[in-house]
Amino acid sequence: MFLRPTPTLLYIVFQFLWLPFCLAQDSLEIWEILGTGNSSIYSNTSEQTTANIITWTNETYFYLQSPDNQSDNNPLTSNGIRVDLDATHSFRTGDLVTVRGVVRELDNNTVIQSSPGQVVKRAEAQV
Repeated sequence: MFLRPTPTLLYIVFQFLWLPFCLAQDSLEIWEILGTGNSSIYSNTSEQTTANIITWTNETYFYLQSPDNQSDNNPLTSNGIRVDLDATHSFRTGDLVTVRGVVRELDNNTVIQSSPGQVVKRAEAQV
């Protein structure tokens, strides 16, 4: 039996099979991206950080925080980073997400520049 490629079927294949596979490349923790210096050694490179919690959000950016079990417990590093998106999004505070984007230095802060299509929600925020 052969399934016809309908838009719904293509969306399911993309969202649940292909996209997570593509995002399953090597991942860095937030504290690894930020490092201990004034700027990131990963600046201007495409990186991924996995299973972090959105702690604050607005229409075009949000802040991510590492869960306690992903922290390095080093006072010289940070477990939080801002993610700038190139479009509006529907993510909420409390969502667990994986983000791929380009690490940039903006106004003396390290951020990840990404798009909503490069953010995969792993778990919904609890209301």
